[in-house]
Amino acid sequence: MEPAMTGLKQSEFAWQRQAMARLDGWQLTESGDGARFDSVSIDSRNIAGLRPIFVAIPGNRFDGHDYVDQAIQAGAAAVVVDRSFRRKLPTQIAVYKVSDTRVALGQLASMKRRKYAGQVIAITGSAGKTTTTGFISQLIGSGVSATIRNFNNEIGVPLSIFAASMTDRAWILELGMNHAGEIERLTNIAEPTTGVLLPAGMAHAGAFKTAADIRRAKAELAFASGAPGRIVAHHSYRDVLFGQDAIFVDGRDAAYGVASARVNFPAGTSLRLSTPDGRFFANPTVQGRHFALPILFAWAACRESGLVARRSAGRLDKLTTPPGRMQLRAWRGGWVLNDAYNASPGSWAALVDYLDALPAGLKIRLVAGEMLELGRHSRAQHDLIADRLASLKNVRLTAVGRAMASALTRRTGKTVDPVAADTAVATGLAGWRRGTLLVIKGANGTGLFDAARDALGGT
Repeated sequence: MEPAMTGLKQSEFAWQRQAMARLDGWQLTESGDGARFDSVSIDSRNIAGLRPIFVAIPGNRFDGHDYVDQAIQAGAAAVVVDRSFRRKLPTQIAVYKVSDTRVALGQLASMKRRKYAGQVIAITGSAGKTTTTGFISQLIGSGVSATIRNFNNEIGVPLSIFAASMTDRAWILELGMNHAGEIERLTNIAEPTTGVLLPAGMAHAGAFKTAADIRRAKAELAFASGAPGRIVAHHSYRDVLFGQDAIFVDGRDAAYGVASARVNFPAGTSLRLSTPDGRFFANPTVQGRHFALPILFAWAACRESGLVARRSAGRLDKLTTPPGRMQLRAWRGGWVLNDAYNASPGSWAALVDYLDALPAGLKIRLVAGEMLELGRHSRAQHDLIADRLASLKNVRLTAVGRAMASALTRRTGKTVDPVAADTAVATGLAGWRRGTLLVIKGANGTGLFDAARDALGGT
């Protein structure tokens, strides 16, 4: 069965049949009925709109070309296929043939983007993209369209653009990557007005040798033909943003900085932020000093885009994190901290810093899930985290994933066997005592996020 993907209706914008035929590499082989189409889908089971376009995307497990007939039966008025597609289709359907339907999807997204008059903020970095996106959305308030779930690749970015409202004040688009060149391609689709370069660490490091290589790949955002006019960048990009008029965050002489950050468990975090408008004091309920940086980036991106002013600073106290990102909830006289949606070396280090800052005597149970997509760097990065975990006092550890269990075995000198995600969460909740903090941390692919949601009732 074809994988479920979002059918995205956008009646505020329509794709003109003849304009599509003039796109580079496109051939209209059947003209069909009607002159315009109002939505785009890549899922034949979720065709939405008055006159939808179905784009046949090939994937690792499914090929959209095998579902063209189902898409037409579901109401598609136009289909986009590659040039090898030979089947005869109804003459009332507009049929476009292209060399690469993935590229074609991006071209359709670009058509809509170029008609949008609001602000487009594009965010990339190794960790914190979704959290920063959420903070920006909350700071702006109403009238924001943001990346859907984790749709941040060559398919996801167009889908997020198709779903965005033409009447919103701003679009916030996350740009992800696994290889050099991807950020450039996504930037050219998004054509952002403001770009955000979060710190580049070793997340998704499989195709890169060093953190500097990753930083250069992320910085494609600033050098693509569709590069934004404003760049808000972490200070670590100074060496690659030569010739760019960037606004730097954190570091010496940066326009925006974190003057202080203190954990007030369980209430949240106290922050003092330095900005071009002076210093702000904020007390959001977010858990962890490491959120100071994405909060600062969010404020900088909004301010530089003209979307907030100093009087909006009161919104900083109300910021919340997305599901599975350091979300704390009371539980039977104690607490559960769910940080199981994502895991990278940087986010793991931030969690250990947070645990170090907690009150002495707090009983902590930690479900430690492995990190994914680190390639040849996996062992070294897991060993670094295991070293820090071994130094924590009064923490009871359970490992999920062979990489984390092996690292803990090597670094602690004690045999640690990997446990299934649901078992690890259930064990952490068993024999519960008041005043206990259960921390669940790991990559989404370990199954910990789903296990925590199921055990805790939708946290």
